[in-house]
Amino acid sequence: MAEITFSCPQCGQNIKCGSSYIGSQINCPACRQAITVPRVAAGTPPDERVIQIKVSTLKRLAGIALCVLLAGGLAALAVIKLTRVTVLKGSDHLDTPVSYRPPVEITIVAKTDSTNLRMAYAADQVIFNWEEDPWQLRVDGGPANGLHKKGAGHIPKGKYVTIKWMVTTTRQEIFVDGQKRYEHEGDYSQIDRPVSVFPANGSTVTVKSLRVKAISDSTQ
Repeated sequence: MAEITFSCPQCGQNIKCGSSYIGSQINCPACRQAITVPRVAAGTPPDERVIQIKVSTLKRLAGIALCVLLAGGLAALAVIKLTRVTVLKGSDHLDTPVSYRPPVEITIVAKTDSTNLRMAYAADQVIFNWEEDPWQLRVDGGPANGLHKKGAGHIPKGKYVTIKWMVTTTRQEIFVDGQKRYEHEGDYSQIDRPVSVFPANGSTVTVKSLRVKAISDSTQ
């Protein structure tokens, strides 16, 4: 895929992304202002301040809508809406095209055919239906590294569930279909990464939607 490089008209930050984003609205990763990706010459040499926007398996989707909402006085971050379900197998990852800093609310509607529905943001991976113990919620990496929780990791096979992952600068909480499964207090203020959903160990994960929005840092 050809790449283009352009500057944010608001703050001057250089941004690199795939040419398929031309005409789409995104948020500047630096100032978070809404901008429209311009039509510029592909292959424009980047400078040392360029931020790479990763596409990963999103490039296989029919389209991606990125928009900005204003709610409760907060400027919402990019909202990603998938136009059709995305089936992930093997080493597939579904990654947001930009990185996020907390406080954010991540909503994932997805299912697994068997084991291992995994997601990453406030941890390197949070695992539902871990193959060695489906009832244990695994938390690997991040401020809560190794603080797994028994009885909190099981989700039904072949059925969509709604996972809400709320991350502030001091706390993370995970809900499944409205039920709180996990919480931890720690320093999450340094997180600046994309959100990712992926399978493992032979599972097939189907993602119906993935949404990220800004929330108040005081949200519990």
